[in-house]
Amino acid sequence: VGVVLVFGEQGESGNTSSASSSSNISVKSVSVSDISSVEVHNQYGSYVISADTSESEDAESDASSSSESGSTSSGDEELSWILEGIDERIPLDDEVIAGIPEAAAAVTAQRRLSDSADALADYGLDNPEITVKVTLKDGEEYTISIGSETSIASGRYIHVSGDDAVYLSQSGYEETFDTSAAYFAELVIVSALEESSTYSRYFSSGELIGFDSIRLSGSIYPQEVVLEFDPDNSLLAYLVTAPIQDYASETVAVEVLSPLSGSLYAAETYVLSPDAATLSEYGFDAPTSVIEYTIKDVHLTVTVGKSDGEGYYAVMIDDIPAIYKVSESNLSFAMYSTDELYYTSILAEAIGDIQSLTFKTPDNEYRFELEHTSTTTTDENGDTQTTT
Repeated sequence: VGVVLVFGEQGESGNTSSASSSSNISVKSVSVSDISSVEVHNQYGSYVISADTSESEDAESDASSSSESGSTSSGDEELSWILEGIDERIPLDDEVIAGIPEAAAAVTAQRRLSDSADALADYGLDNPEITVKVTLKDGEEYTISIGSETSIASGRYIHVSGDDAVYLSQSGYEETFDTSAAYFAELVIVSALEESSTYSRYFSSGELIGFDSIRLSGSIYPQEVVLEFDPDNSLLAYLVTAPIQDYASETVAVEVLSPLSGSLYAAETYVLSPDAATLSEYGFDAPTSVIEYTIKDVHLTVTVGKSDGEGYYAVMIDDIPAIYKVSESNLSFAMYSTDELYYTSILAEAIGDIQSLTFKTPDNEYRFELEHTSTTTTDENGDTQTTT
C-alpha cells in the first residue's frame, strides 16, 4: 500500500506512469499578478490575503500616462498585498505576506500518484489538513488541498481542484501555509534611532548615547526610577532623579538605552489583538518591567510581561495590540535592579572643583597645586560647550 501511495499505480505495461519519475511536475501555474485573494485554512485557524487594488489602480494610471506620452512600462512593478482583518497599528512583514500568493500561484510536485478523484480518502484529502482557496481577478477559483504526511518519502499528498490527480508535493511546500496570522507580524519590534540634525545632541561619534528621560517601573522596581541625561555636566552626564537623586552608572544607562541605539528583535509573535484574559495570561496585568523613553519627539514604551520559563518573555510595544516572544538575552536592558542603576563610586568630584592634591607616605608629604584651563567649542547648530 505504501509503495502505491507514494510511487503511484502501475499501468498496463507494468511501469509507473511516466510523470511519476519527474522531480518537478507543474500541477498549477498562474501569474501572481492575476490573483485577487488567497484564503488559507489550517490547524491555527484561517486568514485571507488580498491584492491591494489601490496600488494596482495607481500603477494602471501611471501606465496609461506613460502610454499617452509615448513611453512604456516594464510591467515588473512590485505587487502589494493586504492581510485582511488585522489592526492597522500592527507592523507587518510585506515580504512574508507576499510569499503566500507566490506559493499558491505555482504548485509543483515530485510525483503524480493517482488519476482517480475517488482515491482522495486514501491520501487524507477528503478532509485535508490545509486548504488554500485562490480567487483570480477574472472570478476563476481553484483550491489547493494538502493531505496526510507520507511515511516513506518527504512531501505531502496534494490535490488541486479541476484536476482529478493526486500528487506528492515538493518537500516543505505545506510549511508555507501552515502558519497563523501572527506569523506575518514584523519581528523588528523597535528600530534604532538614526542620527540627524534633529537628534545631534544625543549622538556621539555616530552612537546614540543620550535621551531626555527614561522611566522604569514594574514588579522589579519597588519605586519608579527616572534617568536623565545632562551632556553639559562636567562630571557625569547620566543622573538618577528618582527615587533618590544621584549620579547614574554610565555603563548601565547606555545599556538601558539599547532598544533605540541598536533595535530590538522578537523571535516570533505570540498573539495578535489579545483580549483582557490573554493579556493577563501573558503577565501584562502585573508586568515585570516597563521602560518609557523620551528623546525629543520620540516616545517609546517597552512592556515586559511573564517569562515562559524557557528563556523567553512576552513583550508589548507602545499601544500596538500584539504580544511578542523575545529572548531573555535581548532584554537585559529591562532587568537591572534599582541599585545597579546608580553610580557606585563613594566619592565623585568634578576635576574643575579640585584645587590641590596631597599625597602622604610614611616619610614624606607631596602637595600638587592644579591650574585649570578651559576650552570652548561651537557645534554646527551654534551651541557652545566649555570643557575644563
